[in-house]
Amino acid sequence: MKKFWLGLVCGIVIATSTAVYANEAIQATLFPVQYFFNSQPHEPDSEYATLNYNGHAYVPVRFVAESMGASVNYDEAYRYISIKQPLVVPYRTPSELGTFSIEGYITKIDGERVLIVSTSAKDIHAQNKEFYEAVWVGNVPKGLRVGQAVQVSFQGVVETSYPAQALNDKLSFMPVQKPKQADLSEEQVVRQAIVQAGETEERLLFVVKDVAYDEYSDTWSVRYVNAFQQYPRQEQIHLVADQ
Repeated sequence: MKKFWLGLVCGIVIATSTAVYANEAIQATLFPVQYFFNSQPHEPDSEYATLNYNGHAYVPVRFVAESMGASVNYDEAYRYISIKQPLVVPYRTPSELGTFSIEGYITKIDGERVLIVSTSAKDIHAQNKEFYEAVWVGNVPKGLRVGQAVQVSFQGVVETSYPAQALNDKLSFMPVQKPKQADLSEEQVVRQAIVQAGETEERLLFVVKDVAYDEYSDTWSVRYVNAFQQYPRQEQIHLVADQ
């Protein structure tokens, strides 16, 4: 994907030197400045430039957004730039940590930690009426597998990123669903769906909405959404042959 910059009006009155042309009809000047994010200095790469146009500073949106934890995408066909802010898991006080837990599917395994994504949506604010909790959980027992349905309570501090990060206090397995007529279990079906969805979607946070088996077609269907997509999300269905 090509990188593009877009001016953000900062309202800074400035006077600088070298003249450059952002477009054929617009003359601007280079504006060498230092950037600080939460009081911490952050230098942009040489490919980025800050400009002064009509007394306002125009900054590279990709550099600023990514420095603040957001992602930027440019759609060349429709010529629009989208900025997505990371979702944040609500903060838990120390008294709440002992009872805070998550129930969902293991969707990724990274070394000694697993990513658990809830299947239940929460309405946390107007811009995100379908929020799914997701937590990277460390200190888990060995032998866990993608596709397993688990419930985990946490110990210690929960880092409020998205996905959040926490340590396992107690992990229990949800009952494994396997119809009598089926050869595969729900765990195996979910695992196949996650793996195959990851082959086509570069940035995936797999949320299982429903898993069903049809004995007449001998086929499973996994209904899911990608929680990294903006709301409203497009629901998708993945079919798995029972073999």
